[in-house]
Amino acid sequence: MPKNVFYKKLTSKVLVTFERAEPNIPIVGLFSVIGFPLFYFIWSYLLPQPYENLGYRLINAFISVPFLLYRYSSRKLKKYFPAYFFTCVMFLVPFFFGFMLYKNAWNITWFISNLIALSLLIMLLDDGELIFLLIIVGYSLAFFTAWALDGKILFTYFQWMYIPTFLFLLLGGAIGSHRKQLANQTKISL
Repeated sequence: MPKNVFYKKLTSKVLVTFERAEPNIPIVGLFSVIGFPLFYFIWSYLLPQPYENLGYRLINAFISVPFLLYRYSSRKLKKYFPAYFFTCVMFLVPFFFGFMLYKNAWNITWFISNLIALSLLIMLLDDGELIFLLIIVGYSLAFFTAWALDGKILFTYFQWMYIPTFLFLLLGGAIGSHRKQLANQTKISL
């Protein structure tokens, strides 16, 4: 597929998926602005985890503030918002949760947190191909970032049962996304 055709197809998918996710943007912002700092205290003091990072969580909260203000943005800003949204979502969900999974040596808390985060990502976006793209890019960047920072990735708590669980979630999510996408296309055509 020529580069220009791929870019047009990707842009079209992003815009259509963004349009359907648009009503939930302030909710994503609210969860991120409150949740990232809040869970630092939960995972640091109430239920301590091996690794936590307040600075990174505050950055995530900060980049989510525009989600809260999206409805009040000018048309000019809204034109660029889909690119900002998908970039942020990639860093807020697969990158962040993958990074924390790797830094916490695959412990059960972060495995479950990843499942929940991916479930929310699948509910937010209804395009399986975009979801897989965000997941592949996000988890890969998280892996290489954690490896670059530590020189290694620990698999201390890794269990092989995690793999089919992840795959079941992703496959089920892809099927659900596809069915939701078909239903939306049917509504539009009617």
